[in-house]
Parts: sequence; C-alpha cells; structure tokens
Amino acid sequence: MLGLGARLLVFLEGKAGPGDHVQPFKPSLLEAAVRAAVPCVPIALHYSLPEAPDIDTRDVVAWHDDSPLSSHARRLFRLGRIEATMRVLPERRGSDRKTLAAQLESDVRTALAELGA
Repeated sequence: MLGLGARLLVFLEGKAGPGDHVQPFKPSLLEAAVRAAVPCVPIALHYSLPEAPDIDTRDVVAWHDDSPLSSHARRLFRLGRIEATMRVLPERRGSDRKTLAAQLESDVRTALAELGA
C-alpha cells in the first residue's frame, strides 16, 4: 500500500514517554518504508502551556503513565490552551532501516533542541 501512495503515521520511539527527551527510534518500524522505497518525513512536536507556564508539560500533556484515558483527558481539559509547535523536516529515504532510523532520530533531536525542548 505504501508504494501505491498510502500514507502512514508512525511514532518511531515505539512507546509513549514524558517528552523530556527523544527515545531511541525503532528501526524495525521502518521496514515497510525501506522495502517500498518511499520517503519518510520526520516531524518534531513541542508543547507549551501559555496560560499555565509554571506547569511542566511532561506531567500533563504526554499520556505515559498507567492512568485511565478519562483521567488524562480531564487533566488536559483543565489546562486551558495547549500550544503545539510542529516542525516538518525534510524527507529522507534509505535502503538500510537502521541508518534511516538514526538519521530521522538525529533530525528530530536537532529540531527539538532548536525549539528549546
């Protein structure tokens, strides 16, 4: 399907985290893209709370604990406005999923550092 133009969104870290650092990217998640020889577009996301700058976004925006979805959603709705900065980075292609994963991870790390994350 990827070779026919289908698009797929994949979080290459493979699991949720608090967002205080980029977790290692899982090369196995890139196997289909490498086989289909399609471009991968890395995206860096950074969240801020302009109405509550004293609250750490890692504690309330990212859902990385064992709390139920309903509890997490209530925390989010109480925050007011959440700003998300999304930086779409240049696409990459590769024939080796490990090399491609390392390049994409580096791109995201660099972009987040530039965003002050």
